Amino acid sequence: MNDKFDYNEIKSAVKSESAKSFNKTSLYFKELIKNNIDEFIDIIPITNFISERIFTVIHLLEVDKVWDAEIILRTVLESFMKALYILTQRNPKDYAERLDEYWGVLDEIERINQSEKAKEFLKNDRILNIETIKGLILSEEEEKEIKNIPSWSNRKYRVALKNSWSYSGILLYLMKDEKTPPLISFELLQFYYKISSHIAHGDKTGINLVRRFPKPSHDRVKLQDITQYIKIVKIINDITSWLSLELAIHTANQEAINKIMDEYRKYSKYIVGVHIPLMQELNRLTTEEMDAEV
Repeated sequence: MNDKFDYNEIKSAVKSESAKSFNKTSLYFKELIKNNIDEFIDIIPITNFISERIFTVIHLLEVDKVWDAEIILRTVLESFMKALYILTQRNPKDYAERLDEYWGVLDEIERINQSEKAKEFLKNDRILNIETIKGLILSEEEEKEIKNIPSWSNRKYRVALKNSWSYSGILLYLMKDEKTPPLISFELLQFYYKISSHIAHGDKTGINLVRRFPKPSHDRVKLQDITQYIKIVKIINDITSWLSLELAIHTANQEAINKIMDEYRKYSKYIVGVHIPLMQELNRLTTEEMDAEV
């Protein structure tokens, strides 16, 4: 048994400090939305979606379902990146264009793609729920209306647009955008997404993570659980801080920027200070156990 750490005490303290910081930053976030409702009216459905998924992640952490939380975390990360892609447009014209792409152009492309796939499905005479599939097929008038849009006839444009809105596409954009201060390193954003994707897809890497293969010792299991818990609560808090910061930057609210960054730095210092010794111990134990198996 590892006597260096009281895992229950650590988790309780992390939960308390993380909740305090999250609630404080969420308050700044809500005030920025409320005071600029007309400016952010079209982004609110996205931020609401992110907030609802975050609370689902928190609930799963509360019942010790850390790996299930990872699956929902993937959705949080994807929607968060899309919100960032919109909010980091400092020019009003660019901001409006991103919103139009998200709510309009991408939807039109998806409707056509869905319709074409549904037509292919109906060629299979063994298909069930035919009426449901038929409902996805656009009428000739609807299809003609969308296909008459100049952008739709340009395949290169469609492919480029979909790629630019992908997780990796947005990540590349943000890496090149020197005006966007990253509150989570781009390397970590990519790493977090990969881990969550492995688990969501149920591939070999994801299954081995969840079933803890090769089998670790009891101490290593406890360390894996607590470090995983801390990782996820930190991501949630960092995402909330980053979104709040972008709202403040977008509205040139320097007072809010200062408050958000002060809270972000204070919480980061605390959580990193807790996380590092645990990760060091986990790495030591992992190396020790792997060497013993050789």
